[in-house]
Amino acid sequence: MVLALKFVRFFVTIAAAFAAQLQPAIQGDLDGIPTYSQTVAQLEALAKQQQQHAAFREIGRTRTGLAIPALIIDARKQPLPTPLSNGGVVVVAQIQPREGLSLGLALKLAARLVAVPPNVRVVIVPIVNPDGFEELRLNFSQLGEDVVKNASPTCDSTSSANFSTNGVNLGHNWDFEWDYPIVSTEDFTDPCGPSYRGPDPFSEPETRALRDLILAESPKSVLIIHSRHTSDESRLLVPFMFHKSTFLSSAKYKMLSDSDSVVYQKLTRAMLDAPAQNAPTTATYTVGTSWETIGKTISGSDLDWIFDNTGAFSLIMQMGTADGLYWPSNELVDFLIDKHIDPLLALINLAPTLPLKTTAKTTNSSLLKKFSMLPVYLGIVLFLLVGAILSVSYCLGYDNVFSRFKSWVKRLERKLNNQRKRYIGLRSNHGSGGGDAGSSSVSSRRENSVDIEEELGLEDLIEVDEDDEGAGFSYQA
Repeated sequence: MVLALKFVRFFVTIAAAFAAQLQPAIQGDLDGIPTYSQTVAQLEALAKQQQQHAAFREIGRTRTGLAIPALIIDARKQPLPTPLSNGGVVVVAQIQPREGLSLGLALKLAARLVAVPPNVRVVIVPIVNPDGFEELRLNFSQLGEDVVKNASPTCDSTSSANFSTNGVNLGHNWDFEWDYPIVSTEDFTDPCGPSYRGPDPFSEPETRALRDLILAESPKSVLIIHSRHTSDESRLLVPFMFHKSTFLSSAKYKMLSDSDSVVYQKLTRAMLDAPAQNAPTTATYTVGTSWETIGKTISGSDLDWIFDNTGAFSLIMQMGTADGLYWPSNELVDFLIDKHIDPLLALINLAPTLPLKTTAKTTNSSLLKKFSMLPVYLGIVLFLLVGAILSVSYCLGYDNVFSRFKSWVKRLERKLNNQRKRYIGLRSNHGSGGGDAGSSSVSSRRENSVDIEEELGLEDLIEVDEDDEGAGFSYQA
């Protein structure tokens, strides 16, 4: 195993050296990755290098006042202030501060597009999370692998050792099924947890700025770049992430329309089949939904909101690494980045030809969400129905409905069995064996008894059970 790992490292080092001849190396102070200030300086330099078709822009500011930088590349016309037409591409990176490779890829892509302008408008946002990235820089030796959120004050922790617990995960702060009731794999409500979604959708200035940019650009495709810490496996994630949806299979959880599934197959296939022109090799990807590829469901995701609200065919790219670290060895950085350049160029070139989205809008009205709440709704209806019955019964004076019903059944039972007739028959038989005098006396008493029963209205009731007493019935014929 150790020998195999050494061989892989040797091969990667050779490939990286060869790649450096094709692409300029990334320069930065964080193990080969640029810092925030270095990134801004590189974007401004690229804009000055080709002022005819490139422009630097701030799309917003963070809580601490740091600018969220972007580079707009459009060879057709000076790109500011607004896009010429729909159909462009937006590329987003560094949502999680620890994912330095995503920043490096965004910068290299920007340099490539400035040197060889595409036939489509491209907006690159290499750092969405400047505040979190600055916290990582200040505590890099301790927290380089752990900083996930934007460092907004969500926890009580103030020491540098706990900076990784503060903040909101910007990838979960979007207003798409933000409070979806079936989220089985992540804790999105813990303010100190890595997946914390924030107090409200779009509560963070970073997500609002990115939302406004995408709405203004109306792109045909949006690529969100992440990097991973596992060995060499890269992924392409398609919508939807908020439940156990599937992509290519015909399972019941498939949510994309057939035509949109074909578009995503075309996009991902173009990236997989991209020829290696700017690097010795191109990346390979596992393609699918979040549930299919990583076994997780994520509510409030940027991927789902973008696809559902703008119609852009959004994708998440998760870059694999060679040594199982978010911050790989310095000599591996360029090789790991360069192999994604050609797939990204394939996506950008294909974007203008993409059709309109056909999948029905699902935000805040998902059928799955309604079905998942059906037991709750039925419980509420049943509760209200029982409450209404009891309230009406109480208002009508039936304060002991069950006891009354039970007594009514017994009374009906006595009537059906002709209790009174049997009683009278037994009494008559008992008196028939006496003499004339006794018989006359008994007959007289019987007539008086019957007269009394008729006068009191008790001819239909001979005996009263204990259950009837106090039940509230008026035993009248």
